[in-house]
Amino acid sequence: MENKEFEVLYQKYVREVFRFLLKLSGNYHVSEELTQETFVKAYISLAGFRGDCQLKVWLCQIAKNLFFDYLKRSKNVVPLEFIEENYTDMEKNSLIDDLIEKEELLKIVHMIQHLKEPYQTIIIQRLFLELDYSEIGEQFGKTENWVRVNFYRAKNKLHDMISEMEDVGNEM
Repeated sequence: MENKEFEVLYQKYVREVFRFLLKLSGNYHVSEELTQETFVKAYISLAGFRGDCQLKVWLCQIAKNLFFDYLKRSKNVVPLEFIEENYTDMEKNSLIDDLIEKEELLKIVHMIQHLKEPYQTIIIQRLFLELDYSEIGEQFGKTENWVRVNFYRAKNKLHDMISEMEDVGNEM
């Protein structure tokens, strides 16, 4: 692919990849950085793109993997600059509530990361990419009903994981 063609691809999908990462991370700057990394990796790997799914989905899969790598590296630390930029003039309760909400989101993302396939991909594509069941089914070569059933199972597995986590927390 020529640089000009890749530039068109970048312009077409950069906002969607960024929004996807922002939903996952809740952090503007992390999302910006990971978006750039996503397109660098996509440029390098473009020859390996088989066309089994839409380009947007492929890019978001790359972004998801980079985000999970970021989580492993960061060990869930909330960067000080994130706090300073977002909460300089706000009430302490708002900061605490938002940090708790961010921590809960990170726990859920970690739980999703531990789901087996196809559950992980279905949950991410449905909740974060907001793809409909038929689009997800096309990627797996399965029916819409198969996706619905597996999405339901994935939600139940997440619910069980959350319940286990809450039970452990209540025992302490």
